Amino acid sequence: MVPSEICSIVSTYDEYMKKIALVTSPYPHGIVASFLGIGEIASKEVFERACQNPMPDIIKVVSTIIRLMNDIGGQKRKHAASAVQCLMEKHGLSEEEANEKLKEEIEDAWKIINQAMLQPYVIPKPILTRILNLARSANVSTKVMMMVTHMLTKL
Repeated sequence: MVPSEICSIVSTYDEYMKKIALVTSPYPHGIVASFLGIGEIASKEVFERACQNPMPDIIKVVSTIIRLMNDIGGQKRKHAASAVQCLMEKHGLSEEEANEKLKEEIEDAWKIINQAMLQPYVIPKPILTRILNLARSANVSTKVMMMVTHMLTKL
């Protein structure tokens, strides 16, 4: 299935995010897998809570950030649909407008993470910190990758 066919399955960007973006994303599983080897703090209860359906908000938000950043940075890919393509096709936005909308969503998601880190938490703080650090590292690596790509296109 080509990206335009994938975007044609859904009627809106929100539907794309619910039915495709996070469902096909490896990030929630990667986040939970990162708990392995952390010690006793990653108890069976923590894994069960992290793997519940629907997924916990903190895992969903971090997965969304990573997915949207990758979609912005990798929007020229031909093998998979992206949030950028879906916004362009379904809502008539230009590529620049779509990127800006996604950046606003990423910023809002960071606010949710910050609130989650400040409030009483069900998931132990060291686990929350690990989830936060995964989002931070994805943020940095995606920005570096986008800078390198931009520099290479200028050569």
